[in-house]
Amino acid sequence: MPTRPISTPGVSSGALIDSPGNSSASGAGVSDRPGPASGDAGDPAGATPSDLLSHHDSTAVERTTGLDISHLPITPAAGGTTSPASPLGVRMANMRAAPALDIATGISAFERATLERRSDPALGPQGLAAPTTAPGPRALPEDGSATIRAMHMVCADDLDRAFVEQMALVARSEGFRLVVQVPAGQQYQDLGQKYPDVISLAPLRGMQQAGVDFTAWTEDQGEVAPDRLDASGHLRPGEVAISAPLKGLDIRKLMEDGRAQRLSQHLHVEPWEVSFQAMLIPMQGSVWESSADLLMAARAVATERPLSERLTYLEGGNVLMGKKPDGGLYALVGRDSQVISQAVLERDLGRKVSADEVTEAVARDLGVAAADVHWIEQPGAFHLDMGMLFARPGVVILNDARASARQLKEHLEKTHESSRPEPPPASADAAAKADYQKRLKKWEDELVSARFDIKMWCDCVLPFEDLAAAELQQIPGLSVVRLAGVFPKTKISPPANFLNGERGKGANGTEFFVGLGGDPALQDAFAAELKKLNPGLHTYFLPPELTAKTLEKKGGIGCRCKAEGSL
Repeated sequence: MPTRPISTPGVSSGALIDSPGNSSASGAGVSDRPGPASGDAGDPAGATPSDLLSHHDSTAVERTTGLDISHLPITPAAGGTTSPASPLGVRMANMRAAPALDIATGISAFERATLERRSDPALGPQGLAAPTTAPGPRALPEDGSATIRAMHMVCADDLDRAFVEQMALVARSEGFRLVVQVPAGQQYQDLGQKYPDVISLAPLRGMQQAGVDFTAWTEDQGEVAPDRLDASGHLRPGEVAISAPLKGLDIRKLMEDGRAQRLSQHLHVEPWEVSFQAMLIPMQGSVWESSADLLMAARAVATERPLSERLTYLEGGNVLMGKKPDGGLYALVGRDSQVISQAVLERDLGRKVSADEVTEAVARDLGVAAADVHWIEQPGAFHLDMGMLFARPGVVILNDARASARQLKEHLEKTHESSRPEPPPASADAAAKADYQKRLKKWEDELVSARFDIKMWCDCVLPFEDLAAAELQQIPGLSVVRLAGVFPKTKISPPANFLNGERGKGANGTEFFVGLGGDPALQDAFAAELKKLNPGLHTYFLPPELTAKTLEKKGGIGCRCKAEGSL
């Protein structure tokens, strides 16, 4: 069954698109989802949720609201208790009392964490080989096994705002909250007024003075551990960890050389023969370059959470956490992170570091056993989450560039035919006939160019994907499914990425997926395959017109959200 867009004034393809089988006759697009009816508190009078993308309330408040999460649900595990006097209750009160998150405080915390890390006994002559006890998991599973309590996002421009408002509709439906970092002031205060039931604003100040970029990619800034019950039965918020600094390292060259070396071994050619191919995939490092990790540090300080700095450098999008049947966690980590982290450790230790030591350090950072860290080739993308997705626990989808190229080529040939120029009548003059030939040539060239774009993209990413597939298939208990989920930009079509999204459980225990929208035919094909792998999954696809804009910035909705919750 094809997907059906919601009817939204001023938005051609709708504000939120359901997966096959979930179309709603009412136009709300979430009829099979639990949640308040339209017109609840925070909605413009008479508006349905789908109207909110195009509606902008001009009302502004006179003061900064601070980080108010008073409506954030606190659901302890069975037997646990919470009260306003509990540690979490005190922290929440402190958060609500803070006028804004001060980045300068975050910088001080960052420096303290650095000093603490430098004095870590594991960085002594013994190295990292000595057995250690991890303090607990520092990354939330992304396979749908975690219950999402809140999503952290950033809103600093109109594109950010569009994604925040879309996620607010999902949050309302699935029963979690959004904590949205905004510039201190009045510009985005109306978000809290329009969605008081799901949005809490976290105004930030001191950005320019601290030299911090207001980046939207909250997923990459660090990790937030799952909430846990303490010995007294109080629910404690998870600790926060940010990556080691990259000062003094040429990580671009490290990544290029590492990719070329690995690809040459796979293709049995000299590294220089694939060096250009290795450079075509975007690089990591923007979190360090933009000081975006200080946003995560500031948030930890404002919420009085434990803050630490990792031994290694791990951008969140290049780590996918899963839950094993026995309840333990495992990590899929991109090979670029292995190369970068080895350089970080060698710089800090002042000696060569073995592959096993890198694995041990990453395992400590993520709170898993070293045997549960699995290195995966970059799947034709600089982050794993740009080419991979958990369909459900134990099942991972990996893009198949062959299938994507074939599907996109067939789709464009079919749709492009409908735009073939009409020939002039036989009685037309020479100028009209010449103009037709010119338009026909341009039409033909567009399709030829699109075919070339598709082939070049496929030739570049496919070897990396195949390497990733081979490594994934070596992991016991993990099933790998190759699907067409990523599509390149061509002369006549925008890019699409259906694999970059957010996974988790809502308040009612049902798993959900939020992904970028795309061409209806391509999106329907992917959604149908996803439903086969997880029939009970709630799926949401965002407006296609937002996709190209965010992919041009090298990220999707999964990169814009950082989840916190419990196992």
